[in-house]
Amino acid sequence: MAIQKREITVTEKALEPIIPVGATVVCCGKIAPEPGDFIVYFPENGVPLFRKWRVLKDRTILLEAQNKDSDSYRSTAEELKKRGKIYVILSMNRTFRTLSGDAPERAEEPAASASAEDFLTFPEAMAILKVKRTRMYELLQSGTIKASKLGRLWRIERSSLNEFIRGCRK
Repeated sequence: MAIQKREITVTEKALEPIIPVGATVVCCGKIAPEPGDFIVYFPENGVPLFRKWRVLKDRTILLEAQNKDSDSYRSTAEELKKRGKIYVILSMNRTFRTLSGDAPERAEEPAASASAEDFLTFPEAMAILKVKRTRMYELLQSGTIKASKLGRLWRIERSSLNEFIRGCRK
């Protein structure tokens, strides 16, 4: 039996810059979230929340926003399941133009023109910059260097890394 997947358009900026508003994510409500997964939480009486799933030392769950403009929420897994539905985000693609022809607020280069050579892995980017893991995380999480993270894997835009290096040389 195939696992049922659902496509959802991101409507809030809590996961930016990793998953931008307007992106379409593919999610599944039949698998349990693991620490570090991006999730969509549908409370019974509210708008969906797009957050990162974190398990804290006391076994409570932190629905963590990825930027300072959005709120994070803390609860138990049982309470979250009782009050809503949790979907794990499996993948994403970005909408660059709507059917009416209106461009989104933050237009980016279409993904179709991107190739595997346009992206670096986390260790590759660290080696190029000759920085330690902590500094690399700071650069990515602050949005200084453009990157995407789905699940636990970072993919860093080579052009953004080159731009950052050029900016440091000035």
